[in-house]
Amino acid sequence: MITHSEMCGFLTEKEVNNMLTAIHPALYAANEIRYHLKRVFVVTNETKPALSPARSSEMRQNEAKLDSLLHDLTLMEYIGGNPIPVVFVSHLRTFLILYLLSLGFLKTFDWGWATIPFVSMISFMLLGLDSAAAETEVPFEKDHVNDLNLDWFCWLLMEDIMHTIDQVNEQYDRGAFVYKPGP
Repeated sequence: MITHSEMCGFLTEKEVNNMLTAIHPALYAANEIRYHLKRVFVVTNETKPALSPARSSEMRQNEAKLDSLLHDLTLMEYIGGNPIPVVFVSHLRTFLILYLLSLGFLKTFDWGWATIPFVSMISFMLLGLDSAAAETEVPFEKDHVNDLNLDWFCWLLMEDIMHTIDQVNEQYDRGAFVYKPGP
């Protein structure tokens, strides 16, 4: 849950409340980002002719980045909303246990007394992989220790966006974007 104190300097308390009460907070945030990008990169009749192509180009680039973020959001929602079917997991684990139990009998003649440590090591590795797969099945749960901190990713992304907007505004103020026709 996002609080106003986490967004201090970025969003007003009203904007935080609007985002939290939205049906889909991430899409609401994306629409707000798109709205503010259009305000920053607006091209009007009063815009210097040299700045118009640069602002249009920057707006297209930012729209592409925002579309990429929304695509990534869709993929994360797909991952979070589609766990591996229980039947598949139970069959996979059953065959894994049967394989590990039969491995010692099948390799006794080949490995001799080394069968015990080899089978133990192989069992440890394969059961560890199964456990790791179960942990990464839902990577954004807040109640698991090893899961990814989605709030941190969003915070980092928001800082990067704000930094980019500040840099672009500074460059426009310095007149760094000047249209130069080709030869």
